[in-house]
Amino acid sequence: MRNRAVTDIAAGAIEAIRHSATGPFVTAPDLPLARAEGYPLIELTPGEHGIQLDGFYAEAARDYAQQAWAVLRHRVREGPHDRLGLTDAIALASIDGSPLACLIDGEPAECPSPFRFTAEPCGVDLLATAHDL
Repeated sequence: MRNRAVTDIAAGAIEAIRHSATGPFVTAPDLPLARAEGYPLIELTPGEHGIQLDGFYAEAARDYAQQAWAVLRHRVREGPHDRLGLTDAIALASIDGSPLACLIDGEPAECPSPFRFTAEPCGVDLLATAHDL
């Protein structure tokens, strides 16, 4: 059973990488550090100082191997990427104008392309556990 789980995980990782590599790339036209040809994945991480942007890519066989290893270990953020900067708002667009496939708090969503993401104050008090502080 354990071997089956490893096989399933590997197959899922390969399919995720294939989809990322063949789907429409995402661009951040307002960011001077971003690649003009775009990225298979741009991660937006909101924080108290704005939105941190990271563009993930795989160009060479070594990049694909690094990304596959990161996916298999559930550490996607360790794959090859460009640190694009910190901003309060960013417009993202797909290269071909198709809707942007997004994960928002882990939930699948679709946004029109282009779409502007902003960091806004939250008008509610949130609870955190001691290890989050």
